[in-house]
Amino acid sequence: MALFIVCDPLLVPQARHDRGFDDEAIAGSENVCVSRPGDPASAALKLSPNSGACTAQHPIRSSAGLAMTVSFTSLPWPRLRANIPAWPSFCEPFIGGPGYRAAMDAVGILHPGEMGAAIAAGLVGTTEVVWAGEARSPASRARADAADLRDVGSLAALADTAAVLIAVCPPDAAAQVAASVATLGFGGLYVDANAISPTTARTIDRSVTTAGATYVDGGIIGGPGAPRLFLSGEGAAVLAARFGPPVEPVILDCGTYAASALKMTYAGWTKGTTALLLALNAAARGLGIEDALLAEWERSQPALSGRIKGSVRSTRKAWRWSGEMREIAQTLADVGIPAGFYSSAADVYDRLHSLKDDGETTLEEILGLLLRPDGEH
Repeated sequence: MALFIVCDPLLVPQARHDRGFDDEAIAGSENVCVSRPGDPASAALKLSPNSGACTAQHPIRSSAGLAMTVSFTSLPWPRLRANIPAWPSFCEPFIGGPGYRAAMDAVGILHPGEMGAAIAAGLVGTTEVVWAGEARSPASRARADAADLRDVGSLAALADTAAVLIAVCPPDAAAQVAASVATLGFGGLYVDANAISPTTARTIDRSVTTAGATYVDGGIIGGPGAPRLFLSGEGAAVLAARFGPPVEPVILDCGTYAASALKMTYAGWTKGTTALLLALNAAARGLGIEDALLAEWERSQPALSGRIKGSVRSTRKAWRWSGEMREIAQTLADVGIPAGFYSSAADVYDRLHSLKDDGETTLEEILGLLLRPDGEH
């Protein structure tokens, strides 16, 4: 497959104009870079004939008379991109053959859980979406199949195939997933869309960019049926353009880690108050005044009845929300706000871990788990 990369902004319009040139000159089974001889981009690519990455270089002249050099390389796109330390300040990818979609546009999902599959659904039809099925659960495989994702096998194969990786995993695993990707030398766009604090996002940013990737901060608000994907940082606009329904991309221009900060403060209310409501209901039962509390709630706070029912359904996700509460606690502590409530909310959700993916949970079971002494959990 052929990949045509223009490494000078001045050449991009001309290269697009010279479609006959790129289709004719780049036909073959190797990737291609084009740059003006002697420009900084050409040097940054490190594609000299003796580098082992470059198999041939050919000086040419475009139809407008611009001198260019065509460099043929066997490197896959993510590895090639890793050789460009200042990307994307002076380089722009450009279509140059039938292999563009597979080599350039593939987006990898880490991993296709309920929300990850929903994010992937917003990409299917606009680009190829891939995942690494090695050692994943049958449930993950079923979701990936339903979302029409192509299984490339291992994480290493995913890093070699995709130009973009989107991480949607439990917050406790976010840093480890990023470190695994960084170890592979991934050089594409790494999007962390997990429920993590700006501090954790900054750590992940350093991890993946040191290895050669470009970091994009993400945060998801809303359910799998219609998620809003908030994006911030370098590359956010490029990524947002790839999405369609059911995903609604929203770009934030108020800081590199703005998407994570928004997710933390939003979830601090929605999921934090769920933990508070369940804890108070359990406390009322333990104190013998549950009926009186529920009656007063019904009289003066009628909306809480529906909140309790919704809280019961949501406890199947408590196993991942405990980590999210700790990330929210970190977020508040970082700006000098007392964070103890969210540390306690994490403890509440810890007591409900056994309800993972249990769609038949009852309020009785939840209150029973919350009222057990710590030593019985």
